[in-house]
Amino acid sequence: MSKNILTALISASVAAIFMSNAAWSEPKFECPSDSANATFYINGIGFSTDHYQPRIHFRGQNKDSWAYLAYEQGVNTEYGKAILAVALTAYSTNALVRISCSAASVGTLWISDSGGKSPD
Repeated sequence: MSKNILTALISASVAAIFMSNAAWSEPKFECPSDSANATFYINGIGFSTDHYQPRIHFRGQNKDSWAYLAYEQGVNTEYGKAILAVALTAYSTNALVRISCSAASVGTLWISDSGGKSPD
């Protein structure tokens, strides 16, 4: 392989790396818009063994905007396990949910065909 071809391949590879990084956006944690009054479909749930808090994504959100699921609880508590079970049920059945979300954490989650929520 000639030196010119090798130089061109290396230059193209480096340029591709920088261009792909420029298009990539940093994921962020935030509540969905109008989370107090809207209904949502859950279209993503994630978990990392580095953290105890699952992550949740709602249809219509930016693909890199996720919320924590019960940040204060985590899956190592009974409350954290319960809300994760409700979220997984809603995800797997494509059910509408109402949420309560603050500081990028979904603390309450209701599955409701009518879009209602518990009066707590």
